[in-house]
Amino acid sequence: MTDVSGSVVTAENRGEPPSRSGIGRIWATFNNSIDLAAVFIVLLLICVVLLQVFCRYVLNAALQWPEEVACWTFVWLTFIGVGLVQRDHGHLAIDFIPAMLFTGRSRLGFNIFVTAIASSVCFALVYYGYLMVEGSTMPSPVTNVSFGVLYAAAVGGGALTLVYLVVGGGINLEGEFPPSLRLASNIIGILVGAAIFGAISSGLVNPLLTVSPTAVLMISACALMALGVPLGFSMLFAVFAALAPEGELIMMTAPQTLTQALNSFVLLSVPFYMLAASLMNLSGVTVRLVEFSTVLVGWLRGGLGYVNIVASALMAGITGSSIADVAAFGRILIKPMEEQGYTRTYASAITATSSTMANLIPPGIGFIVYSAIASASTGALFLAGVVPGLLVGVVLFAMNYFVARKLSVIEVPALKQSWGRSRVFLRALPALVLPFGIVFGINLGICTATEAGALAAFYAVFVGAFIYRGLNWKGFIPAVREALMDTFTVAFLIAVAAPFGWVLTIGQAPQRVAAAIVEFSGDPIVLLLLINLMLLVAGCFMDMIAALVILVPIFLPMIAVMGIDPIHFGVVVILNLILGGVTPPFGLLIFTAARVGNAPVAAVFKTAFPMFLGLLVLLAAVTYFPAISLTLPSFFW
Repeated sequence: MTDVSGSVVTAENRGEPPSRSGIGRIWATFNNSIDLAAVFIVLLLICVVLLQVFCRYVLNAALQWPEEVACWTFVWLTFIGVGLVQRDHGHLAIDFIPAMLFTGRSRLGFNIFVTAIASSVCFALVYYGYLMVEGSTMPSPVTNVSFGVLYAAAVGGGALTLVYLVVGGGINLEGEFPPSLRLASNIIGILVGAAIFGAISSGLVNPLLTVSPTAVLMISACALMALGVPLGFSMLFAVFAALAPEGELIMMTAPQTLTQALNSFVLLSVPFYMLAASLMNLSGVTVRLVEFSTVLVGWLRGGLGYVNIVASALMAGITGSSIADVAAFGRILIKPMEEQGYTRTYASAITATSSTMANLIPPGIGFIVYSAIASASTGALFLAGVVPGLLVGVVLFAMNYFVARKLSVIEVPALKQSWGRSRVFLRALPALVLPFGIVFGINLGICTATEAGALAAFYAVFVGAFIYRGLNWKGFIPAVREALMDTFTVAFLIAVAAPFGWVLTIGQAPQRVAAAIVEFSGDPIVLLLLINLMLLVAGCFMDMIAALVILVPIFLPMIAVMGIDPIHFGVVVILNLILGGVTPPFGLLIFTAARVGNAPVAAVFKTAFPMFLGLLVLLAAVTYFPAISLTLPSFFW
């Protein structure tokens, strides 16, 4: 069996009983059926959205039902996906403290703890979601289907996740303990989780929760995150704990808010863009972009360093993921750069820092998530990120110029024949068209961000199958699975942010924090400096999506008071968080590049530090000169 990335995995590390038994075969069939159903549904969603575009422009008859059907289906798909990600132990978590505290047999206790917290959340989703279904009689405005069908997604997702917690546990212990011992710890965790849920739902813990809901929310969420509980489950547990003294009626709002947060046509674009990127990568677009970049800048002294930067900029418009860029170009370029005269540590460092462009040059997933949280225009954010993204490339070009001269790095032998250069350009052209089509399609009003995502996914299938011919059915299914798992992880955190932010809002916490910081800072310059410092630190330790979900709702009231443009602020936030990926000593992009390039991590950090300082100067410029971000959107918005 293979996982979503195509690597070989055993039955056990997907939460499956050994496949030797009949039960194991049934369980494997069950898992594969759910995976294939999820793949089929997301492809069907693409068709539904494309149908909407077709009817509007070809038949001149706009349909009303596709948007509602697509959004409701996405809600159900995401809640089922929460269970699938748990099966693969893929939920985002902060594991620094657990890695130090829990070793050897103590990891069984850690598994019981994580399983207990996650299962108590699932019990709450099932119970309060069921109450919402029972009490929902209002029909939807378009299809006239009861909203109970929408809220039932929380029940189904919670139940499926419970099943995977029983079989696979809260953390992956495969290979560390015998299956019987792992299963026993899982069951103990489930029983403890049931007891916790019972204590919360019955009011037994209310005397312990006498402080404000905001204090309960923040203390419990921060403590659980620090102890390694996945972020989504930590935040949801904190929500239920904070609302427990308010009674059952208020507790029911948690699954309602979760589902309504996902009931968004904008969020539907996330799986489409991720799928388009995954399919284009599978089709061999990376090699073609490297060839094209070599023709463009390889003739310069120190050629492959410039090729690395340009290829990252071009790839950014396809993947929207910095980690994906590091993995793709690290494998292709680090060794040839070393052969050309660069050091391995420098090749790894430039690969890591140039990948930061992936979340600035559209279509970046970070901008889509920010737009959903801040209710900002996705199209305007896409345009606002273009100039800062290109300036990252300019800064790195300047750095590479001096390094190449110091190391006496030669240029790449150029293609002498004009027909050879033209052929390379034509081979890369189908990939180059994609980001431009997305940006201009959205900003010229031809299509929405979600419709552009569906068109991009369809285009990726067409290019991969019929032009590049690197896409086949065998690779297609794993590529879609990979995109879906990433989508489920992101969407779950976005959904959880809604009830979490609601509890904060009713306690006036963001407003009070905003007022205190605004009073302390006194003006937008100091406020933005403080926010930049907080975001840089957060970017070191947290995934970008998680940081967006947790921090943006807190910062939005502050920038509103100071009159800071939310589009400009969105670019500042994204640039900050991706720079966290190259910030010593925990920058994830540096670790990834060092692993791919087989270079010492400390040496790569040291080599990347001057680049990091240059990008910090750029961050200051983008922060305090809004025109850098806002000039391009001003032509369209």
